[in-house]
Amino acid sequence: MLSIWLSHGEKKIHTLALLDSGADDCLFPALLGREIGLEVEEGKKQFFSGVGSAGNVSYFHKVKIAFELDEHPFEFECYAGFSTAMDLVKFGLLGRYGFFDLFNRLTFDTEHSLIEINADL
Repeated sequence: MLSIWLSHGEKKIHTLALLDSGADDCLFPALLGREIGLEVEEGKKQFFSGVGSAGNVSYFHKVKIAFELDEHPFEFECYAGFSTAMDLVKFGLLGRYGFFDLFNRLTFDTEHSLIEINADL
């Protein structure tokens, strides 16, 4: 899990997001999108599936994501989906497109609970 700031325009919220190399896109609960001022259902509609589910709907919007690792700040724009299907989990997923593809290298050291990110953001 990564502690992030999710924003759109002047509205910003703090939340958690799971680094999910198995997810194609970055996805967040619709309730978080509404909290930062998005008209969620006005975004580009796209269907997605996950473990044990299929046919979920997400609506994509351009948002900003910011986080800090080892006192190094990262901030970038992301085209992310928002879905009511994720409202129960209350955290987002950072996937291959929009997150992993921004970095030169992402390394997980699960034994020591460490993440190393190399980037030119």
